[in-house]
Formats: sequence, C-alpha cells, structure tokens
Amino acid sequence: MTEALIGLVGVIVGALLGGTGKYWLLRRDAWREARTSGLLTLADVRTAIACTDPARLTARLRLLLKTWETHREVLAAFRQGNFPNGFRGPEWLELAGHMALLQDVADTLDSINVTAARGELEATERLLSRFEADPPVVGYVIRASFRR
Repeated sequence: MTEALIGLVGVIVGALLGGTGKYWLLRRDAWREARTSGLLTLADVRTAIACTDPARLTARLRLLLKTWETHREVLAAFRQGNFPNGFRGPEWLELAGHMALLQDVADTLDSINVTAARGELEATERLLSRFEADPPVVGYVIRASFRR
C-alpha cells in the first residue's frame, strides 16, 4: 500500500512540475513572439519616418502595412496584465486606428497627405516604442497571478 501511495505522489508531483514548466515555456514563447512582432513593426515605422521622398514613403508605407497585417493578431494578444509592457484595449485600438489611417494615406499620397502620414507614423512609433524595453517577465507574471 505504501509503495502505491509513493507512486501516486510521484505521479502527481511529476504532473505538477511538468505542467508548470510547460506553462512557463508557453509564456516565454508568447512573450518572444509578441516582442518580435512589435520590433519588426517598429522598425518599419521608423524606416517610413526617415523617408523624405513621397514615392519612397509610399513604398515604405505599403511594407509597413504588410507587416501590420502579418503581426496584428499577435500584438492584439499582447495584453497588459499578461506582460509587463503589454497593450491595454484602448491602446491597441488606437494603434489599429493609426494603421487604418496610414492605409488611407498610402492609397492617395500627395504633399498634403505626407504631413498626415508623418503624424500617424509618429503616433504609431510612440505606441510601439514599448517593445524596445525588455523587462523581466517571470517576476511580473508571478505578481500578476496573485493579484487576480
């Protein structure tokens, strides 16, 4: 009987340790994916900001919008509460709004819209700049888990 109980305790402890390890690996992978998506999008935003020629700016905006389409779901899942520098709902909606306006501007880029594009790009850069920071996630996740 004692041997069976020891075996059962071993199975339970093993399952807990395995499940906890898997949880932390999934969190780490999600954090890495979100940070990668944010940095790639931020790099395209900064490249577009640096363009002075309207034709090149149009090309950079199109590249940025493709990057956005690829990474927007990952960025939407990058939530405050799950990650230390994640987005709150209104912030992500603001980011999506800037990208929608950039899509409109990219379709009809002229000298008037270049100024509008610059304003949208700067606001987008402000929102995405949080991805430059690389805060420790483990301590944050533990604290956030106990706050719920």
